[in-house]
Amino acid sequence: MTADQAAAKEEERDPRGLSPLMMQPQRLRGQLIARLQQQDITGITPPDVPTIVSALLPQPVPLPASAWESASDPAAQGWFSAALPALQKACLGLDLAQITSDGAVQERFPLRLFSPTAWLLRLRYPLGPAIRTAEFIVDLEAPDGVQVVPLCGRSQEFHDRLAAYKVGSCGDADCVADFTRIFCTVLQGEEGMFMPCESRDELLSRFLGTPDGKLLDAITPWVRLTPPSGVSLPAIEVHIFHGPMLYGQNAYLASLILTLPRHGAPENVNVGIWMFDDEGLWPDKLPIVPARRDALTFAFYPLRSGQ
Repeated sequence: MTADQAAAKEEERDPRGLSPLMMQPQRLRGQLIARLQQQDITGITPPDVPTIVSALLPQPVPLPASAWESASDPAAQGWFSAALPALQKACLGLDLAQITSDGAVQERFPLRLFSPTAWLLRLRYPLGPAIRTAEFIVDLEAPDGVQVVPLCGRSQEFHDRLAAYKVGSCGDADCVADFTRIFCTVLQGEEGMFMPCESRDELLSRFLGTPDGKLLDAITPWVRLTPPSGVSLPAIEVHIFHGPMLYGQNAYLASLILTLPRHGAPENVNVGIWMFDDEGLWPDKLPIVPARRDALTFAFYPLRSGQ
């Protein structure tokens, strides 16, 4: 392939046209079946795919953008006043003065699928020339008394809390969408964290330059491809979402499937989320600041014994 041909091929692949292609029922069907053949999705079998595809919405529903609250938000101030001391009490080595110093940011995101009182807490603060990032699940009214769970990028911490809260189906569409976003954010691969990116401003806030207009136009709100109540199968409730994602310094469009066990489902059917289709939005790494939890910070803040 000549350089001119390669350039023409890249020109044909306009990122603004990828979402309509990826949301076509025929493509979704094929991608789901291919993913199921890997046999790592529990509760769904290939014969279930026609039921799932038949429940796809003719017009995908745009979801409200996810919203983090900061410690300066009036509605959140009381919670932070209680949560940060609880965090210090639970974690070895955590210094309140350090995590609330000049330039530090404390943010929370609701984990409503767990409980109305459960939150994801993200701390970003300067330490010397570096910016540290640490995240925790915090619930001051946790049913098992575990108020603080540090996150290090493995999904197991999240699954353990799902079991503790006995999470099952959820009829609140926004709640399920929030759960899907935050589950992605909890995970971390070799290149950093998976970060749902739902607006031009969100992408621009990370850019170290001027992004191409086509890329900006491809960053749109996430959409739900199934009804708010999900698709009902005998053992599970199925939800499918589609939207843009940042991973390290790469931008993707991704389709995700979320399964929630129905009441009385077999014990081997758990809450699960899988990416079953993804396409790169840009051929090269982006000039952005990649999101990455600080492994050193996580090591500094183990839970005290007895927590």
